[in-house]
Amino acid sequence: MHQVEVQNEKRKVLWRGQIGNNRKGFNELLEKLRKIERNNSDTISGIFMNPTGTYHIPIQHFLESSGYTVYYIDPRVTESARTASNLGKVKSDKVDSHLLASAPWDNENAMKKKPHVRDIVSSLTRLLETVKKNVTRISNFISADLAEVFPEFLDVFPDM
Repeated sequence: MHQVEVQNEKRKVLWRGQIGNNRKGFNELLEKLRKIERNNSDTISGIFMNPTGTYHIPIQHFLESSGYTVYYIDPRVTESARTASNLGKVKSDKVDSHLLASAPWDNENAMKKKPHVRDIVSSLTRLLETVKKNVTRISNFISADLAEVFPEFLDVFPDM
């Protein structure tokens, strides 16, 4: 899941919610963003997110493919802001989404921190190395998913 908050330049919250980390959730977000833009006769100037492991990559790609600019905000920045705001040190995705939505109003440099774009060959090399290191883990995930959706698989294909 992803927590989302959309603010205007006056920090008014235009929408706050949660979407699934899947195509359906991404499409719901896209509909919300476009509705907000239509209703306010304005365009969304940027999407601010914390790069979290690899969980942000699919939604980043989807949003960029839909014409939005994505900016990264270092998670340590939101942690510092959360602590400075006396909101405690306990992680809260709702608080983080509020702080991320406020990023362009709180930090004039926020829109300068574009995601790092890796060279395609570099990305493929990293992916290959990751797959090599995790073959057993990947096989186990595939087997578990296959067993869940097609429990008869090994009976139908005993040579696998």
